[in-house]
Amino acid sequence: MPTNDATSVGATDPAEASRGHSFRLVCGTRPDLAEVAWAGLATDPNAAHVKSNALRQVWHIERGGEVFYAKVFRTLRGWEQWRLWLRGRPEIREWRAGDGAERLGVPAVRFAALIEPVRPGGEIRAVLVSHAVSRAITLADFWERVQALPEPADRAVHARAVIDAVARLVANAHTRGFLHRDTYSDNVLIVQDDRGDGVEAFYADLGQARVGRAVGERQAAANLAELVQWFRTRSTVGQRMRFLSVYLAQRHGWGPSEARSATALVIRKRLTRRVDRLSQHRQRGLIAKRNSRIFRNNTHFHTLTLGGGWRGTFTLRFRRRDMAPRPSQPDRTPAEWIEWSRKVVGQGSDAAGIAESLEALGLAGRIDRPRGLWERVAWTLAGSPLRRAFRDGHRKRNRDLPVAAPVALLERRVGWLVAEVVLVTERAEGRCDA
Repeated sequence: MPTNDATSVGATDPAEASRGHSFRLVCGTRPDLAEVAWAGLATDPNAAHVKSNALRQVWHIERGGEVFYAKVFRTLRGWEQWRLWLRGRPEIREWRAGDGAERLGVPAVRFAALIEPVRPGGEIRAVLVSHAVSRAITLADFWERVQALPEPADRAVHARAVIDAVARLVANAHTRGFLHRDTYSDNVLIVQDDRGDGVEAFYADLGQARVGRAVGERQAAANLAELVQWFRTRSTVGQRMRFLSVYLAQRHGWGPSEARSATALVIRKRLTRRVDRLSQHRQRGLIAKRNSRIFRNNTHFHTLTLGGGWRGTFTLRFRRRDMAPRPSQPDRTPAEWIEWSRKVVGQGSDAAGIAESLEALGLAGRIDRPRGLWERVAWTLAGSPLRRAFRDGHRKRNRDLPVAAPVALLERRVGWLVAEVVLVTERAEGRCDA
């Protein structure tokens, strides 16, 4: 793979700027990537949007017969800019982490270029480009494929292979002074060999990684807890114990006989208790964080004013699509939800019309109206029962409990008082009430 040699370009050549080159190479070995029209990726036929958040977008691009992944960091304003100044630029931290991983021999994505605009202040602050790895998929996707295998023996063999590969990756990284600090299923990539027998694991998304300092027992346990917390609802106790056993054997260099010694058993028991405690603590923190976002505008939810007294809170993106029952609704943007809402409440607010519209879209709806003035005031101030049902449905999904995914909550107000509420959920096929 190409190396991350930090080749600084320095000041931009005025002649190049005059030819319309709006970006320059800061670090890396691929100056040709500075020629890409990074501001126009949406119309580039060789670019595909992968994901995004409030800070950056990730794109899959092809250039010169090679495949890359590019993180496009947006320019921050106001308090976000001050926070960036206090914490340091994430693209610089990630570049340095990638360079440190390569220097230490830790399997991780390799960066090709760090690119900045010639004139700061535009929409794009920086672009970090990494080499794509052939046949690499995330741990979450690979594990789902393993669990879908028809033969139990094949599932067991492949599960052991991927558990051992991930445990060796984390152990070797900790031994060499590399701490990822965001080790969850989408940040560990799996590559299967041509025969399908062996697998290799390596790190992605190095923005939180720490390089060059010894990894203590507590830090190691906290890092392991990130994976154990994810494995908790997807694996058996025996598989999680195997993960910790392989990790300890790899980190301490134990052979089969040493791994069964009294000292090894004490170390394994102590680590197991600590990882279990930290994974539960982490899970509670994640649940609380996700619960707090339900009625706030973010990457997963958005509240929109629809006209005619209607407003709606919509689920833009569903977490844990692999969790039963699986959501069938696609992820949508706020603009797409506005268009969708016209099909449901655009022709009026009568219960029969709304129910018919939802049924045509393959969804279920509950419609409720307050009885009397006092109930309208109570629903306006404290929230309606359907509003609480929308919130509780997402809270249950955040706890990995099976529940039909709440899709949207629509409210119609007359004046400032709630007059009608519609809870939209996915329709449960073959439903049979107990």
